Amino acid sequence: MNLAADQDPKVIRLRSIARKFRESRLAAGAVHISVPEINLWIGEGREINLNRVNRESPGRMLVAEIMIMANWLMARFLAENRTPAVFRSQPDPRERLYRGDEGTLFQHWMQRRMLNRFVLGHAAEKHSGLGVNAYVTATSPIRKYFDLATQRQVRAVFGLEDPYSAEDIDLIIQMLELP
Repeated sequence: MNLAADQDPKVIRLRSIARKFRESRLAAGAVHISVPEINLWIGEGREINLNRVNRESPGRMLVAEIMIMANWLMARFLAENRTPAVFRSQPDPRERLYRGDEGTLFQHWMQRRMLNRFVLGHAAEKHSGLGVNAYVTATSPIRKYFDLATQRQVRAVFGLEDPYSAEDIDLIIQMLELP
């Protein structure tokens, strides 16, 4: 994917869109946390293996931003059509240690501790961590029922399904948050 991100003209264009979207989110106050993914394991010969995954590689950035964009666009669509859904919101962080995508690895690590938990509700509200005015998850319906419920609400706007009411959405949230 990283090679295509630098060579294929269509992927380059898509990556430019993703980069501009990220810049607009950062300008809106998104909290960009970049902490490398570390994989550590002991091999068959009892040797210690360490692998560091760059989460900011061109391919990973492209996929992450396009997924955030798709979920934001669906949230915006549902909000504009006054349709309840499983919206995710997040209050502003308790403290900001840096702005944009700046900051040291330590500051990124510590910023995670300053974030407030996300909140689920049937109405669109600001998601400060992502820097968007509305957010749903709808890109993983196989893995998450919330995503399936959101996709059903999108279909309902087009008259393809009966919509859930705000009370139905609140009940779905309540049932799925049970331990």
